[in-house]
Amino acid sequence: MNTAFQLAKGYKKWLENQMLEASHPLDIPVHHPDLPVIFTCAGLALELAFKILLATEGKMIFTHTIEEIYKKFTPETQKQVIDCMVGGNSQHLSSHRAEMLGKEYFRILKNKYDVRDLKYYNVGSKTKKGWWSSNNSRLLAEDMPRPYSLYEVDRLRKCLLSLAKEKKPPLPM
Repeated sequence: MNTAFQLAKGYKKWLENQMLEASHPLDIPVHHPDLPVIFTCAGLALELAFKILLATEGKMIFTHTIEEIYKKFTPETQKQVIDCMVGGNSQHLSSHRAEMLGKEYFRILKNKYDVRDLKYYNVGSKTKKGWWSSNNSRLLAEDMPRPYSLYEVDRLRKCLLSLAKEKKPPLPM
């Protein structure tokens, strides 16, 4: 996450310079070679947090897809993960609404942070839906909802790691 934040700060400065030089706001190019690397770093950090939490249940999975890791959790842990995603307020949500928020969250994570098929600096990778969006200018916005900002991804990562610390992992086999 530290690398993602450092690169995002450089991207933000670059974007601000582009805005100063642009004659019209729509002239600002949003493509930047650091964006795939920023999303990869954040995605890997989040993936590892999910896998650490899964390991506390004595399970492992060979995938980079965060939603697939989530599906391997016990129902109790799944509820705790949804609590992390919605900021600890899921008790006020119906189970259907919590499930819908979870699906939306996983969709955004897959579009922005799923690292399958990614090569550094986007060389040789497939075009990634969601990378070149207007939300990228708010990567460092602390008030951005869902996982649109790095702060939100980092908040979720820290919450998952906190859950993992609270659990008593099984003894090694």
